[in-house]
Amino acid sequence: MNKENEKRNGVQYGGKDFDELTELLKDPLLRDMIPKKHRKRRNQQVLWCIKEFVKIINHRQTTQQSHLNFPPGELQDLHNEVERLKSVIDDLSKTLEATKIKKCKWWPL
Repeated sequence: MNKENEKRNGVQYGGKDFDELTELLKDPLLRDMIPKKHRKRRNQQVLWCIKEFVKIINHRQTTQQSHLNFPPGELQDLHNEVERLKSVIDDLSKTLEATKIKKCKWWPL
């Protein structure tokens, strides 16, 4: 079938669905996010919103998948390393403070 003879059916919104869609598209934040070239055409607005929603879902899914791909002990190893680094930072801070105190005793201001 060539494109000239194709018959396409649009999405039909009845009563409450149409009203709800209209209210959603009137949201000021959403309206500001929709590119200006799509703001006057409802079908383009809906299509843009669906594309953005799919991007959000795909991004969230890849983030969740990467979080779940840690080997069993790796996450605990990372927590242990963070705790070790915190203790090193504390030791360095104490040494720096001690140096400042000693410096004040013999260093003229």
